[in-house]
Amino acid sequence: MDGIRNPHIPRPGNGEWVGGEIARQFWENAIRRVSPIVQTRFINEFQAYLNAVVDEATDRESRYIRNIEDYFKIRRNTIGAKPSFAICEMYMNIPEEVMRHPVIKKLRELAIDMIIIGNDLCSYNVEQARGDDTHNLVTIVMHELKLDIQGAINWIGELNDDLATEFLKEYYNLPTFKGFEHDILAYCKGLGNWVRANDSWSFESERYFGRAGRYIQTSRRVPLLPKRKALNLPLRK
Repeated sequence: MDGIRNPHIPRPGNGEWVGGEIARQFWENAIRRVSPIVQTRFINEFQAYLNAVVDEATDRESRYIRNIEDYFKIRRNTIGAKPSFAICEMYMNIPEEVMRHPVIKKLRELAIDMIIIGNDLCSYNVEQARGDDTHNLVTIVMHELKLDIQGAINWIGELNDDLATEFLKEYYNLPTFKGFEHDILAYCKGLGNWVRANDSWSFESERYFGRAGRYIQTSRRVPLLPKRKALNLPLRK
């Protein structure tokens, strides 16, 4: 965060983790094109993301399983969508009072929740295999509602359908924001595109399903991996 807040000051050497300098260079390049109001929004959202990741790490270390409501509260930050949305509006100059409008806030939250669902459904298999699935909606639902894996996935699928229906309802009833109509429409379309793109990326990359992603996307069937077995695919989240 210090690198992002001071992007024109190169990070000191002295064995500091290279991530600080990477973040600084990224933001130094980005602010050449990003409007001042979006810069502020990104910095605030990225700080909230990092704070939440620390809380997630604490949960994982203690194997603490949250309830569904509390999980969504922290996951809306750990998923990293909010700072990413800020990057999506880098060429825009939407004022904060417009972004705080109830409809815009609702659309943003609905998109984030659908991204959470898509990510957690796809990442669950590799996470349960390595015993690291306590911060995953499938495990959360199984634990709170006393369901098996398939029952939890069915419940989550119905929740996602409800969220998608609500998103489209809110989208088609967007109020008029005089002077910002074009930017707001583009931003809200971007929220929907983010949900769809995250779904496509999850199957087209090899992060969760190895080279079987395209097949699984069509078959909708995922063979459950054995626990704690070395896997020939990426296991990071």
